[in-house]
Amino acid sequence: MTPKDAYLVLNLLPDIGPIRVRRLLDHFDTPGNILAANRNELARVEGIGVEIANRLVDWENFIDIEEEKRRMRDHDVRAVTWDCDEY
Repeated sequence: MTPKDAYLVLNLLPDIGPIRVRRLLDHFDTPGNILAANRNELARVEGIGVEIANRLVDWENFIDIEEEKRRMRDHDVRAVTWDCDEY
């Protein structure tokens, strides 16, 4: 998974907004590390808690990243993340 894919996952998950993403990045450094973290590590981050940690760990039950990328291609949509020069 690319960092951009991981950002897409984080963006698509319910109740994971930019403030929570920033807190998670401050703790885990990269979006990929966030999605690879375990429940306990995630739940210890301020503002995350057990419910959000469970959602992050089980993200594949909520998000089909390949389908989302296909839809983006079909509609000529490009994701811009904090890591992009265009941001």
